[in-house]
Amino acid sequence: MPPCPSAHNTPHQTNSGSECAIASLEHTLSIIRLHPVAFYFTLVYTLAWAVWIPLAIARRGASGNQVNLSLTLLAGAAPSVAATLTTWVAFGRKGVAHLWRRLIWWRISPPWYLAALLIPAILAILTAALVVLFTGLSPAFFAGTQPASLMIGLLIYIPMAVFEEVGWRGFAQPGLQARLSALGASAILGMAWSIWHLPYFLIPEFSFFPADSLQRFITGFAIYSLGTIPTCILMAWLFNNSTGSLVLPCVFHGATNVFSGTFLIPLIRASGFIALVLSAGLSTLAAAVVLVVFGYRRLVRGSVGPEHPAFFRCSALFC
Repeated sequence: MPPCPSAHNTPHQTNSGSECAIASLEHTLSIIRLHPVAFYFTLVYTLAWAVWIPLAIARRGASGNQVNLSLTLLAGAAPSVAATLTTWVAFGRKGVAHLWRRLIWWRISPPWYLAALLIPAILAILTAALVVLFTGLSPAFFAGTQPASLMIGLLIYIPMAVFEEVGWRGFAQPGLQARLSALGASAILGMAWSIWHLPYFLIPEFSFFPADSLQRFITGFAIYSLGTIPTCILMAWLFNNSTGSLVLPCVFHGATNVFSGTFLIPLIRASGFIALVLSAGLSTLAAAVVLVVFGYRRLVRGSVGPEHPAFFRCSALFC
């Protein structure tokens, strides 16, 4: 792109300056269109970290401070905002409509719904049982858990998952799968997703890692990050086998938040790294079974045709 006129231009060069500004904008937009996934990651980090980092530095609690609580939760919608903006710039209004339309692709075989709902529950309950077995914690730790509270949690957290899943699975997953295997895309997305949460967990009221020292926090976060990769593999498996629908990832994401919040987070705070390690290990085992049965390239049994909407170059969103 040619250089813009300098600030010492004469008045008759004003039009030239305007043209240069327009050319600069077009050049920027062309870069976004060429590298939409890279732009998405840049934007999603910028939007969330611009809120979370100042709150983490200030260490001002969200409890009792509705402004901080609202800002923290609002920043959690950065993935859907970043995906929508990137899609609009790169693919126009039709692309945005297609991106959000994935949320109503609900005609999926019932066993897949059961898998999305029950796998997080089974992993959380098994982890809790193993922690109780290995640490001697009393099962009465969970005596106050009520089925009604779990149901209410699911009704709240599954819709809330939309704010993240439109970005992570709706945009980033198929974008990465254009050039990588489903396993490779999930590994990158898992690390990106966990690092995105880093300043969020530095806000004391939202951290469930041992935070009595920096070393223990880093260790806890590293274990959490390793556990995020198999979680992303399981979610990619659901996403790809529902032909790019966001319904199953939202169900899985919401169920994970509910069952982890009920069974795991209290144990992580009580037992330290043991619950984190066991949770990551069981998730890795579940992901390994999926990889063996469905294959690492697409996580889908059988061949994947060019019309499959879960993959970047084949999706109506990106064609």
